[in-house]
Amino acid sequence: MPRACLSLLLAFFIVTALSARAKTHEASVNSPSLLAGAVSPDALHAYLEACESFGFSGSVLVARGGKKILSEGFGLADRDKKVRNDPATCFEIASATKSFTAIAVLQLAQAGKLALDDSIAKHLPGVPKGMADITIRHLLNHTSGMPRSAAGGHGDDLEKAVAGYFSTPRAHKPGATYEYWNGGYALLAGIVERASGTTYMAWCHEHIFDPAGMKTSGFTGEKQFESTDVAIGYELGKPPRRADEHPYDTYGWQYRGMGGIVTTVEDMYRFDRALRSEVLLTKKWRAEMLKPALENYACGFEVIDKPQKRIGHGGDVRGFHAQYALFPEDDAAIIVLCNVSGVPTWAVAENLQALLFGNPARYPIPPTAESAKATDVTKLVGTYASSPDEQIAVRVEGNALLLSAAGVEATRILWTDTTSSWKEPDRERIESAKKLVESVSHGDPEPLRRCMNPTIPADWPDEVVSTMWPKHVEKWGELKSVRVASATADAGSTTVLLALEHARGNPRLKIVFQGDRLQIFDLAGPESLASSLAIVGKNDRLLRFAWTGEQPSPITIVRDASHAVTALRFEGKGPAQVFKRQKD
Repeated sequence: MPRACLSLLLAFFIVTALSARAKTHEASVNSPSLLAGAVSPDALHAYLEACESFGFSGSVLVARGGKKILSEGFGLADRDKKVRNDPATCFEIASATKSFTAIAVLQLAQAGKLALDDSIAKHLPGVPKGMADITIRHLLNHTSGMPRSAAGGHGDDLEKAVAGYFSTPRAHKPGATYEYWNGGYALLAGIVERASGTTYMAWCHEHIFDPAGMKTSGFTGEKQFESTDVAIGYELGKPPRRADEHPYDTYGWQYRGMGGIVTTVEDMYRFDRALRSEVLLTKKWRAEMLKPALENYACGFEVIDKPQKRIGHGGDVRGFHAQYALFPEDDAAIIVLCNVSGVPTWAVAENLQALLFGNPARYPIPPTAESAKATDVTKLVGTYASSPDEQIAVRVEGNALLLSAAGVEATRILWTDTTSSWKEPDRERIESAKKLVESVSHGDPEPLRRCMNPTIPADWPDEVVSTMWPKHVEKWGELKSVRVASATADAGSTTVLLALEHARGNPRLKIVFQGDRLQIFDLAGPESLASSLAIVGKNDRLLRFAWTGEQPSPITIVRDASHAVTALRFEGKGPAQVFKRQKD
């Protein structure tokens, strides 16, 4: 059977299976034999292949009963070299590193080098007297009372890092509330170093990675990754980075312990197997590790009881997003490592859990092509416009088409952000953005100074006019015109994307206002504020997808009598909008 037809049949199976299993879930729970091997590798593959069509790129491992059901890569690890992801591809796992930091601390407690209820002042230099009531356990389960925003600690000087983190006032008494604090895990890494007499990284290599058989795992900046298969992370509007490159310049106390592990799905599965034995911790200390405090957070693990008991952690950093879920009562594991932005790995992981255990799907399932008839998608490539200021560009992207908005209304139509809904931008802020560019181009920093956020250094406007803008003009040439490329609003902020027409190109300038105060002035702005992937379905429809929330309406392809594509018709809330195809 041709691969295309097989994929369609498998995708159909997924959608029907997820809905049908909701009806049989109760029977399945009471009949373990029905669950064992109930999901095929083909069904998991077809779901992930559909995810790939809508932007997912990464590696995934699903296992049960000590056997791997699927271990596979999707999308590209390196777009320039056209290298695909595979199970041996290395990704950074960001905050999922916290589970390893917690295990390192528990190993030292198991060895009698510290106690979880010790004051952190016993193990860290320079802890202020007012913070001495914070214990190691408080840091482990995010109940220290410190606010999430408390940051500090660049470089390798631990005492300076401690002073930096505690320069922010405490918000609550220790143990009273849960508030996720990255800084607490940097301090835990410091405690590991003080209690062990070696570096945090060396301890993890010797006492976690090596015993677990995680031969490919390490930390950002380590030379061992130079000859391995390392993914490039792609974050919208930001430069790409290799998984082993530091996201924050160095692996200092600004990131150590809270993130930074580089690993593969296969090594993460070895971690799962080691956790099920006494390789890393004894039974007593594994139980201690998984005692939830507040908000279902234990020692470096989130603990969820329903629909199956699940432990794990997620992580997000520039270019890389991770989610791993281990099921201690079902001997199962789901590991999702991703190297693109815009895809919620937690939603992918939970839908895989639904397939694995026969649960109803919690999040939307990507659509698949509804007709096996091949369509030449290149014939849809081009620019479509409803007016000179409202355009949508279409190009081929992987197995789909990528639609990018230029214009406020076009941005609304294509908005599928999983973290916020589109809101009408403040027109006054849009005009202010254009005027700021005009003033900067004429060498006048005062409009910037008058509206900038008070947290921005006072001399910043002078630097923009004297250094940043001249370098920009040196690269792009004389500024000829400024037009609004896009705009949106969210939670009191307005984001404006300006298209700058220069003699040698058309770069984008991203300006963000918080209220009426300037927050961001980015001369290396993204091409668009809104884009959407689509695949061709039956009846000349383009099918789009939102990972969470309300699904966007299909787009109708409009053709003339000769069957040539002449327009795209967008329907949904409000009147339909037609974007006519522009001549090359």
